[in-house]
Amino acid sequence: ENLPDVAAVLAAVEGQPHVLAAYPHIAMGVTGALEDQEIGERFALLHGAPDAYYREVLHLDQFLASGAMPVADNEALVGRAFAEEIEAKVGDSLIVFGQTQDGSPAPARLKIAALVDLGSTTQNRQIWVAMSKAQWMADLDGGATEVLIQTDDYEQAGLTAAALRGLPALATYDVHAWDERSPYDQIGGLMGAVVQRSTFCIAA
Repeated sequence: ENLPDVAAVLAAVEGQPHVLAAYPHIAMGVTGALEDQEIGERFALLHGAPDAYYREVLHLDQFLASGAMPVADNEALVGRAFAEEIEAKVGDSLIVFGQTQDGSPAPARLKIAALVDLGSTTQNRQIWVAMSKAQWMADLDGGATEVLIQTDDYEQAGLTAAALRGLPALATYDVHAWDERSPYDQIGGLMGAVVQRSTFCIAA
């Protein structure tokens, strides 16, 4: 399932009461290795989202173990645990294999811009790339797998989600507050961001 027309969803939610921001998001499981390594059973969760989401919601720029935030479409942030498993460092070329929306192989070559340390092995087995790169990998030009919504009060996220469900433009989509997803602590492996930053999602 995916949202083929993210722009329409963003237009529908922008300006609604209690909505601070909305961000398209793609998540996919990938295997990865350095350019001179064989691809094996080394897995990570790859995220595609706007730079503003990484900086203003997740604050990934505050958790860099080395390197700097990406400035190009082919650059990526890589979690420290995954980087250590494949013996990668800043500046290395990383080859990842995911899947398009129809299940076809989706390889990509990424330059490691920085290593991220979020404090746990699970969270550090993630890769963060530009939204455009994730859309290309998933074959979702202009689309996403979900839209993440930031509200001004996470305790009222359920009421805000209910209000958005009533919008005609969102009638065919699932709208879930963070505490309505089962289990909510697996939304991209980012429980802290989901709870503390009042995020819920709209999905197909």
